[in-house]
Amino acid sequence: MQKRKSLFTKIGKWWHKDKEIDIVALNEQAKEILFCECKWQSKVNAKKICKDLAEKSQYVQWHNEQRKEYFAIFAKSFNKKITEFQGRKVYCFDLKDLEKELKNKK
Repeated sequence: MQKRKSLFTKIGKWWHKDKEIDIVALNEQAKEILFCECKWQSKVNAKKICKDLAEKSQYVQWHNEQRKEYFAIFAKSFNKKITEFQGRKVYCFDLKDLEKELKNKK
């Protein structure tokens, strides 16, 4: 996993009416926002998840014109990992990535 230079100051779940995002993390000082989805499925379509996140992210009212957005997806596995979607950095983590990271922490 790549280490980030900035830290997020607020992390939580977000929902509005029928829309929900599993995790939203804010860096209030840098005006950065991370939208995360967790899918306990195999062969997840990262591009489709990012498309859904991009749609839902428009409803999150927080520095809309000034913020820098990132996406992260956690899944059992992906049919194809991606690193970018519509100009946003994307982080895809599967079980192998998490296992590797946990082994490195020992």
